[in-house]
Amino acid sequence: MPGNRRWTDEELRILRQLYGVIYVREIARILNRSERGICDKARRLRLRSNLRGRKPKYLNAIIR
Repeated sequence: MPGNRRWTDEELRILRQLYGVIYVREIARILNRSERGICDKARRLRLRSNLRGRKPKYLNAIIR
């Protein structure tokens, strides 16, 4: 199936580091993957995000 490439260790590290810190849209751009792919993988890894409707943490630090 096109678009179903395996996740590398580096991609998984980045996903774990950034998920819930920046928007999924940005993670998808960084990893060159779909937003759906990011969300599905995060769900399988049981990662949690509290970003819904909130500014990412890095923006809070910049704004202060």
